[in-house]
Amino acid sequence: MRCWRAGIAAFLLAACCLAAQGQGQERVYPLSAAEQAWVRAHPVLKLGMLQNRPPFEVVQRGATGGGIGADYIKVIERHSNLTFDIVTVADTDSGLASLRDRRVDCLPAVRSIGTPPQVPGISYSLPYLSTTAIAATREGDGPVADDIAFDGKTVALPAAEAGLFGPFLRERYDGMRIVVSPTMRQALALLSKGGADVAIGSKAQLLPSLMREEGADLHFTELPVAMTSDVRMALRDSDPLLESIVNKSLAAMTPAQIRLVRQDWLGAPGVDHSGMLFAADHFGEHVGLAAALLLILAGLAYQAYSAHRRALRNERRAAMFLAVMSHEIRSPMNAVLAAVELLRSTPVNAEQRHFVDLASNGGNILLRLLDDVLDVSKLEAGQLTLSLDAVDIAALANDVAALQQLRAREKGIALDVAVPMAVPLLMLDEARLLQVLHNLVSNAIKFTATGGVEIQIAMLEEGPGQARLEIAVADTGIGIAAAMQATLFRPYVQVEGTYKRSGGTGLGLVICRELVNLMQGTITIDSEKGRGTRMLISLPVEIASGAAPAVDVVVARPAPVVGAAAQRLSILVIEDVPANQAVLRAQLASLGCDADIAENGARALACFSLREYDLVLMDCDLPDIDGYSLTAEWRRREADLEQARCPVIAISASTGEDHAERCFEAGMDGILSKPIRLAKLQDIVELWCDVTLVLRAPPMETLAVFDMPQVRAAFANDMTELLQAMAMHERDAALRAAHRLHGAALAMQWTEMAQPAGELESLLRAAAALTDARCSQLLQALVAAWRTRGQH
Repeated sequence: MRCWRAGIAAFLLAACCLAAQGQGQERVYPLSAAEQAWVRAHPVLKLGMLQNRPPFEVVQRGATGGGIGADYIKVIERHSNLTFDIVTVADTDSGLASLRDRRVDCLPAVRSIGTPPQVPGISYSLPYLSTTAIAATREGDGPVADDIAFDGKTVALPAAEAGLFGPFLRERYDGMRIVVSPTMRQALALLSKGGADVAIGSKAQLLPSLMREEGADLHFTELPVAMTSDVRMALRDSDPLLESIVNKSLAAMTPAQIRLVRQDWLGAPGVDHSGMLFAADHFGEHVGLAAALLLILAGLAYQAYSAHRRALRNERRAAMFLAVMSHEIRSPMNAVLAAVELLRSTPVNAEQRHFVDLASNGGNILLRLLDDVLDVSKLEAGQLTLSLDAVDIAALANDVAALQQLRAREKGIALDVAVPMAVPLLMLDEARLLQVLHNLVSNAIKFTATGGVEIQIAMLEEGPGQARLEIAVADTGIGIAAAMQATLFRPYVQVEGTYKRSGGTGLGLVICRELVNLMQGTITIDSEKGRGTRMLISLPVEIASGAAPAVDVVVARPAPVVGAAAQRLSILVIEDVPANQAVLRAQLASLGCDADIAENGARALACFSLREYDLVLMDCDLPDIDGYSLTAEWRRREADLEQARCPVIAISASTGEDHAERCFEAGMDGILSKPIRLAKLQDIVELWCDVTLVLRAPPMETLAVFDMPQVRAAFANDMTELLQAMAMHERDAALRAAHRLHGAALAMQWTEMAQPAGELESLLRAAAALTDARCSQLLQALVAAWRTRGQH
């Protein structure tokens, strides 16, 4: 028995160490705006604690709280930024009275069997600990077998449990005599000496005694579930926000953290430390062995912790790299695609329209490559979600074939679609399924030299409203060897010998597989070297209610009001890159809107003081202030002047939930991600200005989106700022100038300037020294390119 309990002690010590290693991150339960305001208004609260009720509440020297309840309070402090000052209370009843009278704000550990006592003015948190009751009897008397064993018995209860179990037992058993002992240890001693027939206590009270080997001559039996007690925090019912904050903080704890708190106290003897001496006397060798094991485990835990930290740092760096690259690519692509879109709305002949379409397709392909990399990152992090809608699968397959038809004709192969006659509308994520199908068809065309590619659609009904959709992409291409098929769905892996011929990143099939898995489906491959490949997607789908095959319907929008009452919308564009300014001005002009341009925060606030606008388009990366802070200041001034709220829409190449959260916290109303397409811009203006716009050809003066004297002047200013910042060793100013030059050069397609500006920006972001030789070389190359370009 003694060895067995010593082994338990060693196991608990090791478990504590392992729990510290695998504690993990807390779950995310963010506080609402109202809860955060409540915390700011009540930063310090009073915590009522009993002087000595281990392991739940212990007030130590210096008014320091200990015990399970105090440890959970520390969790609430970390999660909510609240602070609790300890006030000692005599017992639970006086604590509840102090809570009602506002002398304290919270009791950390109120125990009850079943529903907690209903006291006027008092509410309770969710239970954070449940502990069963245990009965101890002498070895010779045998265990407590059933309820009748308590009738007529003398039952010893510790003082800390008497108020909990005493009333419960008196109501249910006849002739029972209850003897209250000061501590659980003394109750067990009374039982051993024959002064009681049974000793009852909660597992939380008994476990420290068991760890000290007290009651070695006793038999312990777990009592029925009816005597299980719950531990909650008591609060005032007039503070519902505090109750919500407490429940969120408790819910945010991971199982490992909860386990660690309980192990800290359910194995500790509270303020009575005599058990440590007993342990040293009776199983010192075992304690030494446990200590040695603990040291070994601590070393392993430290190594694992260090490796975990390194992995997290690498993940953060990779995420930052992807975020920065996404921003830097999307900014210039905004100017390129928007300019092409505007060009399409002008009178062009068939050949010119063909070239415009090629430029637009090329830009969209570049964005898809960027999206592929970001999608892999999001899929691996579990951050990608589906958006289901009624989809016409036949139309979707035909759209894919139409978009890929040109490539198929250029290679001299056929591209066909085989679809059943009547396929109902299905609940699918159209964008993600389109992405998968485009990838598969593109690959099939890429690796097929003769013959053709066929998209095959089949649907098998599986029950009322349920079906299984099967989409196959079959080709007569080079095929894939069996040895390569096992590695085909790994990131950055390609069929051997095909990279130089086809290019690509090796991410397409990885994304296809992950997206299909996200849709609860499967993707399989049937291929043979030299005979072609057949990729089969099988998806469980729900048939859209009342669905029939979709048909294209053109709905005419109501014409805008014409006459004296009709007014052009006035929109403020806050954007610092001249190329993007010109594109947005031209896009808005094509929608019949007037645009004022503010190149920085100071100019934007000056515009605010001069007039009111119907809408604001806010860049989040400005030279003097970020767009989030500028929006917050805009909202403050609106409130001070009691002006109507003007819609503010973020325009940025930044993406992700963090960016969206910052936008809405600052007071923005929506987000337009770069590149900004004309249709999206029109939707946003119509939504927030409550108008209907008609696309028209922009005035000729706005079509000259790149006024060369103005563009050259902007480049000259940025070059001057960059040279001055580098000379004065002002990193932030140099980074802003390099960023602006890089984006503008890409928008202008001045590659001889874009390349050194982009490299210089990357070095500055990586915290390279301004005196670094590579920085000097890039700066010289940039100056030389500008001198050449500036003369033309």
